[in-house]
Amino acid sequence: MLNRKTPGRAIGSAASIMALAWAATATGAQAQDAVGDSAPLPAESAATAPADTAIADTDIIVTGSRTITDGANAPTPVTVVSSEQLTVAAPGNLAEAVGQLPAFRGSTRASSAGSAGTTLGASANLLSLRALSPFRTLILLDGRRVVPTQMTGAVDANMIPQGLLKRVDVVTGGASAAYGSDAVAGAVNFVLDTRYTGLKLNLQGGLSSRGDAGNMKASVTGGTSFADGRGHVLFSADYFNQDGIDLDYRGRKWAEAGWGVIGSSLTSPELIVAPNVRDATSSAGGVILGCQPAGTPCPLARMQFLPGGSLAPYNQGVNVSSSTMSGGDGSIRRANLIAGYRLKSFFGRLSYDVADGHTVFVEGNYNHLRSHYFGFNSGQFLGAPATIFADNAYLAPSIRATMTANGIQSFTMNRSNFDFGDMDFTNNTRTRRVVAGIDGDLGGSWKYSLYGSYGRSTFDLLTSNNPHIENLYNAIDAVVDPSSGRIVCRSTLLGLPIGQGCVPINTFGDGAPSADGLNYVLRTTFLNYDIDQVVVAGTVRGSLFSLPAGDVNVAVGLEYRRETAEQSSGPDNDVIRTGTGIRGYPAAQRNQPGAYFSSPAAGYEGDFSVREGFIEIAAPILRDTPFFQALDVNGAVRYADYSSVGGVVTWKAGAIWAPVEDIRFRVTRSRDIRAPSIQERFQPSSPVIGQPVNDPLNGGARVTVTQVNQGNLALSEEKADSLTLGVVLRPRFLPGLSASVDYFNIKVKDVIAAQTREAVLAACGTSCPEVIRNPDGSLNSIITKQSNLAELRTKGEDYELGYTTDTSGIGLNGRLNLRLLATHTRSLSLIQNGVVLERVGDLNVVTSQSIPGVAKWTGQFSVEYRSERFKLFVQERYIGPGNLDKVQRYVATQDTSIPARFYTDVTLGYTPPTLGGRMEFYFTVNNLFDKDPPIAPNGATIQPRASNGMLYDFIGRAYTGGVKFTF
Repeated sequence: MLNRKTPGRAIGSAASIMALAWAATATGAQAQDAVGDSAPLPAESAATAPADTAIADTDIIVTGSRTITDGANAPTPVTVVSSEQLTVAAPGNLAEAVGQLPAFRGSTRASSAGSAGTTLGASANLLSLRALSPFRTLILLDGRRVVPTQMTGAVDANMIPQGLLKRVDVVTGGASAAYGSDAVAGAVNFVLDTRYTGLKLNLQGGLSSRGDAGNMKASVTGGTSFADGRGHVLFSADYFNQDGIDLDYRGRKWAEAGWGVIGSSLTSPELIVAPNVRDATSSAGGVILGCQPAGTPCPLARMQFLPGGSLAPYNQGVNVSSSTMSGGDGSIRRANLIAGYRLKSFFGRLSYDVADGHTVFVEGNYNHLRSHYFGFNSGQFLGAPATIFADNAYLAPSIRATMTANGIQSFTMNRSNFDFGDMDFTNNTRTRRVVAGIDGDLGGSWKYSLYGSYGRSTFDLLTSNNPHIENLYNAIDAVVDPSSGRIVCRSTLLGLPIGQGCVPINTFGDGAPSADGLNYVLRTTFLNYDIDQVVVAGTVRGSLFSLPAGDVNVAVGLEYRRETAEQSSGPDNDVIRTGTGIRGYPAAQRNQPGAYFSSPAAGYEGDFSVREGFIEIAAPILRDTPFFQALDVNGAVRYADYSSVGGVVTWKAGAIWAPVEDIRFRVTRSRDIRAPSIQERFQPSSPVIGQPVNDPLNGGARVTVTQVNQGNLALSEEKADSLTLGVVLRPRFLPGLSASVDYFNIKVKDVIAAQTREAVLAACGTSCPEVIRNPDGSLNSIITKQSNLAELRTKGEDYELGYTTDTSGIGLNGRLNLRLLATHTRSLSLIQNGVVLERVGDLNVVTSQSIPGVAKWTGQFSVEYRSERFKLFVQERYIGPGNLDKVQRYVATQDTSIPARFYTDVTLGYTPPTLGGRMEFYFTVNNLFDKDPPIAPNGATIQPRASNGMLYDFIGRAYTGGVKFTF
């Protein structure tokens, strides 16, 4: 478990470090470096980046291409962000800052992972371009693939070495022709400074204004040359700890109010947004729902058990539906706002020039992400009411007398089980990766690159306090052994096999269960998976011949990749629950997979391999002619032979036209693909409990069901057609100003998705194998199988504006950088079974949908001033207004609007005139004005959430301070 007292220590440690550093400023040499040499590059399109910036390098291949070395000639938009800009925006975790860029929507962020109610991969940073899902965004490290960290094929950006990060290139267009599968929405290339020389240290600590969500970071990075410069060695080590926000929300009134989306009544399918959402059929001590046999007078109905086992009336709230209500005595389900996590990262690299123009290298990295998350036990006895018989040994005599007097043989009850303790989820994700290769010159303009890599990621999930379902219902049926007078399980008294080892449990009143009873019911379960990736790739590039306008460049390459994965979760998760021998075992729990309330997915394994070859050509057509300052074309074709889907072809065609030096037009058209993941193909039946749906055979009543997900070996690849059209302006009359506008249109066909619960019910009618009902006709579970059954479409525009200038003309010896990034999403739609679901503007979480909603407008604006001694950075983040989702039906009086949010971040930096300017103090305030997230709840009854953690800040105002040393 992560240490919850870390915030104080983090701040104390940072304060001590900074005090020592301040003391060191009393002596030391004067700063020698000019400010202009260290100014960071503002984030902007590679095509608009100033040519004289530190990032420019004539031998760097632009991300998204294998031939283009000048970003101005790249037809595909590429946004470049320096590591320094990422650091000032989000000093704790650079992957967080990348996810703040407007083009990223639908990403899972480490600082809000708990908000999605997820336990599998909590605290992961899963980057998603265009809200098309993380597994449709390709993550690269120095242009090379990295091993996935999730069975979906997604890569956790936390696993990228941050200490050596030089820049991040974001390709906002299809890139499958350059890199292969998965780059449907684009690619994110994390570029390391592989020639770094020196030593740098960074120490920091932080805390929210409410005294929680503390963080602590320490990193060391070094590099040096040897053998007269022929060799170079690098190392980097990073440690980051972020405390979560647990069940104490500390004055966050928006969270404490308990907002949720609930049914408006028992009979209406319409929903309402309400505060103080509670379970309508349970309480901490238990609520009696009805009596048996049917028709028997039931004076016990709607009574609740108090501590000690006595009864009192159960007060109903308002807007009472079958499972939820607002107010009343029902239990409140709460969980982490944010999962705490700890990240360790180590990276090393060795390169050596074995001959002039030929360099061999080997590098390796290890990362470990540990996260911790709290859940809770079910408010419905693990999904179904318990049946209590009149001979239950723990019933108060007065209650038993009432049952006898009214001919009541048994009653059903629900209970929150809070006294079972919160379920405790601990995730551990580890990645190991080794790369070895050689780069060199073949003579003239020709160069080659050959490398091989092996990566392995492992994931472990430990869940403690996880109720064993059959054991619980077995223990509830407690009776008195007439021969000994002891309380025993009824199954034990009858000598049934399931009675061996059974320990009876008292569930009448909060705090009633004994320690022995809980030990019998509660277990610790595990889930583990391993993913292995092997890549061998080679590329040759150079100039084929020359045209009057310049050289025609070509790149050809071959690549082989194999991925294998195996998941295991223990023998109990492969069982089918029958409840044999347990009196009163609920019908809803019979013939269900998995032994536990939170049953890890059953074990499985799978693999695939792919052999690929590609060719790319870039040709200059015209130069320096009237209306054609430049005209370039670029094209690429890749053929891939998958063991899973067979042969596929991807391609890209693009052009750049500059009528004059100040303006460039660019266009790219591409066909991209995504092969099905191992999980999508091989996943066995995996139940997810407590999913809300409206039952059409029950008057549209809002109920909860178990959704059973299944894989499909017959899946084919997804196919995407992408178009980008853009214009780039760099007016000569205003040096330092650059602007670009790019239109994007992406259509993904044969999208792999599971049928939504609603779609399965609509197609099923009164009976079908995919919908399982209880004997009384109520919904039990819905089977949703992966299929190529949908289409995704999105279109809009990206806007970039940058301006950088020297401020000496206004009496300030420094540099000013302005930057504006914005994305306007015109449409984001899912087309399934002929139904078009538009998600632009839907800003609350809808768990049943394959894609998240997005705001129509998102943006960032930043101002940075940097001088020899001082640094000031101010960033404004904008999430436009929207509405509650269009999937669910709300009452006519419900205000479904969701207001816009602005978040302000400020960073101050100071470099003392000692130690040669090699030390910098910095202080950052994120969410300066402590803006709460808007009320945008989901409709989940198992884990209701007041807002959308994928979009909004749950921490509030937060402070971070630290010191950097550079030698």
